[in-house]
Amino acid sequence: MLDRLSLRTFALLLLASLALPTARAQTEDTTETRLERLAERLEAARIEDHIPGCALAVVREGEVIFARGFGVKNLETGEPVSPDTVFAIGSTSKAFTSALIAMMIDEGKMDWDDTVRTHLPLFELYDERASKRVTVRDLLCHRTGLTRTGALWAGGKASRQRAIRMLAEARPTAPFRSQFQYNNVQFLTAGVCSAVVAGVDWDTLLSDRILKPLGMSATGSTLELLTDNEAASLGYRWDTFLEDWVLLPPRNIYTCAPAGAINSSVLDMTRWIRFQLARGEFEGNRLLSEERFDEMRSPQIAMGPNIGYGLGWMLRQWDGRNVVEHGGNIDGFAAQVTLVPEENLGYVFLANVTATPLQQGSIALVLESLLGEEKPEVEAWAEEKLQPYLGDYYLKAIDANLTVNIAEGKLAVNVPGQTNYKLKWPTEKRRWVFELTDSVEVSFAEPVEDQVPSMTMHQSGVDMEAQRVSADAAGPGITVEEVLALVRKGFGKPNSEAYRLQGRMKMIHQGASADLMSVSDRHNRFRREIDFGILGRTIVVSDGENVLRSEFGGPVRPAVGTDLLQALGENLLFLAIQDWSQVFESVEVLKADEVDDEAVWVVEVKPAHLPASKHFVSQSTGRILESEVGILASGIATFVMKAEYADFREVDGLTIPFRQAVRHEATGGIVTEIWRLEPLDSLPAGTFELGED
Repeated sequence: MLDRLSLRTFALLLLASLALPTARAQTEDTTETRLERLAERLEAARIEDHIPGCALAVVREGEVIFARGFGVKNLETGEPVSPDTVFAIGSTSKAFTSALIAMMIDEGKMDWDDTVRTHLPLFELYDERASKRVTVRDLLCHRTGLTRTGALWAGGKASRQRAIRMLAEARPTAPFRSQFQYNNVQFLTAGVCSAVVAGVDWDTLLSDRILKPLGMSATGSTLELLTDNEAASLGYRWDTFLEDWVLLPPRNIYTCAPAGAINSSVLDMTRWIRFQLARGEFEGNRLLSEERFDEMRSPQIAMGPNIGYGLGWMLRQWDGRNVVEHGGNIDGFAAQVTLVPEENLGYVFLANVTATPLQQGSIALVLESLLGEEKPEVEAWAEEKLQPYLGDYYLKAIDANLTVNIAEGKLAVNVPGQTNYKLKWPTEKRRWVFELTDSVEVSFAEPVEDQVPSMTMHQSGVDMEAQRVSADAAGPGITVEEVLALVRKGFGKPNSEAYRLQGRMKMIHQGASADLMSVSDRHNRFRREIDFGILGRTIVVSDGENVLRSEFGGPVRPAVGTDLLQALGENLLFLAIQDWSQVFESVEVLKADEVDDEAVWVVEVKPAHLPASKHFVSQSTGRILESEVGILASGIATFVMKAEYADFREVDGLTIPFRQAVRHEATGGIVTEIWRLEPLDSLPAGTFELGED
């Protein structure tokens, strides 16, 4: 008895003497375990999302607790990614520009609510009243009324001042300060304002006031950091048609550098995160006042339900915690910077692929791994258990059928004109969340006789029910062959071997115009040139099998995989000459409808591995009156451009619209006026050769 008591007392005393170290060891073990679990999940997601290489660094309580590379930075050599590998960080650069302006405000040289003209008299918008009222704050939270004006900077040819001047020709798409509209040239303008008051160029200001004080020696805004740097990663795009990666040349975005030209490594970026989490202080030196940080992280305008935009930062919540974050994308690279201030936690994720669901998905991945409670893995459903869900569902909100299918062993929803969205396994509330974005969910009604009768889309607080389409539903009453004959009637019968059209393209909401020239022949060959003058020239050439393109005067490169297929489908003159049944993977007549009181057939054409497009074909003339063209961007993102056609004219047997008006929320309106269509019996040598000239 005594011996037992003595041993027990000794054990208790020993445990008490070691209590604090033991607790620390358990905490460290827990954190270490969570970080390893995070690494495993990230590597699995990297492989699943076709990312050649990426890197992640995590900062907590002012310390770097994780920094690791995954995959390779060069597919040819197999060189691995490390924490020191340099990537383009894209639009996460915007927070640097906001911080520079905040520093100028601390010094009394400017203010958030200064009008832009106070510092930059050359600034002018199409709306003169707005020109006088636009403030630096308006620029930094994307509320000037202008949509994206990418044509002004994509080629890197125009000077920064020239790009700003060209904004005067860009018509607004929304009233001033009425809504959030992402615009890179507005951030360029803000960056130039900070440079003017500092008396140096923006790149020097960035280096002197942020990069050098933070010791970010591997970071900068020059293209050479990607092109002439052994530490730099190459950039890629995953092509679904080729099932392979496509190497992309780095884009020169000097023109719009304050909006997205910074290149860095995750290890260097941890210094930026430490500075952010310390609210303007770094290693004992205060570089920026806390008051300015509060302003930058205060909502300035709503982006959507439960998400707002501050000054260079997006603001949302995760599991009741405030999250400050921003993503970035540029040719071949994706980035995500996320801060959870109340947890003194932040991370940076960089990848060498143009776009990936993992970019936005990293928020939940990292925060769940480090802050969330461990939940048991949801059991994957066997394919036979998914069968009742499969099929088409009509969604009135978009007047289209959604197709529920199985993709890579998971349930997916194919949205026409967009993409096939894979779903996460259902939550306890029986909601299936989109893998690409947690803001969209799907729920299904209970199966009836082994079939689910309806599904409901849940997005932005709106519930949209879609009813199952019966397999034996009546068709439109006309065959595909009959409609194709009608389309050939609408375009006419070309009498010549080739045709050339010339015209003018006006990007009315971007402030850019271009001369257009297109040549197509009966052998699937074409050449299209769009000359934007000072902004550069875009050329797309096909010899019938291969496509080569040069965008805004950039490097000439082959268009392969989905790029090639899309280049074929975007050329109106090409479509007018070719047989659709040969060009597209599938052609389907969906239904009868009306366009401006004229009866039309709605025809869906589907290129291989690309979003489908709809053409509204007049039942009487066979002319295409409208189109909804599915566009694949960055390899994964999709959108629909709506086009209206008018002023049909016949030349040498071929009938095409001499006026085309296209509109999309991101690009605004684009009007093309054709002033000449001519038949060609012979073509200059080299017209369809894969060369720039």
